[in-house]
Amino acid sequence: MAKEIRLGKGLSALLADAAVAEPREEDYINIPVGSLDPNPYQPRKTFDEEMLRELSASISVHGVVQPLVVSRGGDGRYTLIAGERRLRAARMAGLQEVPAVVRDLGERELMEVSLIENLQREDLSPVEEAVAMKKIMDEFSMTQEQLSRRIGKSRPAVANALRLLTLPQEVLEMMDRGQLTAGHARAVLSVSPELMIPFAREIMDRGLSVREAERLAPLFGLEAPARAPKEKDLFLRNAELEMTRSLGTKVQINGSERRGKIVIEYYNAEDLERLYELLQG
Repeated sequence: MAKEIRLGKGLSALLADAAVAEPREEDYINIPVGSLDPNPYQPRKTFDEEMLRELSASISVHGVVQPLVVSRGGDGRYTLIAGERRLRAARMAGLQEVPAVVRDLGERELMEVSLIENLQREDLSPVEEAVAMKKIMDEFSMTQEQLSRRIGKSRPAVANALRLLTLPQEVLEMMDRGQLTAGHARAVLSVSPELMIPFAREIMDRGLSVREAERLAPLFGLEAPARAPKEKDLFLRNAELEMTRSLGTKVQINGSERRGKIVIEYYNAEDLERLYELLQG
């Protein structure tokens, strides 16, 4: 069985078993752009048109500097593994051929390499990254711990990314449009489910920063006269806000500095597991 490899050394690190070692000279070929089929496991759905035009202009002058990575298909065709943005820009520049490295991969290897390679990219949106993580876990029956080792991310980072998929679809669409960041989304996750969409709209309409959203989250939807007839001690209020930010979920402290109770909310089994691990250190 191939040894598990963390990301950080590029696609070559993902393909480091004997069957797909460092490319040989004969692995480099020029492929007609019409012979390339799209990657069926590409998690990235949106491409910045301005960045594509800039890359296309560069390719028109210098050509495709970094080869694409492809796998052989049937009837002389090839399936793209990595380099879709370069391929789109090359087509935009009118190139008829592109340089590529050929890797002979089975369908399972193609899926795994394609999905994990995309998680290296900093330009994936948070939602695309979370969808890719979930697809890897579902397709290969991985736990969050196994996935974290495979992609070189911490276990809490994986858990926090996957939590985004519990958000309502409208909130996910706001993130895809760039109206909310992952930091905003974590603040939205800290309110009760029925308040998530109104709170996300409030953040967007008021143009709140992540810090402002975090401060507002514990108060959103509460009516001060009905829910807080007596102003809470400043120390306890600050403690609530700090714990809410640290744990990424709503925290309430009831009582006084001498005696009381702390209520930490969670919204699903993964959320509970995440909080358990954080509290266990």
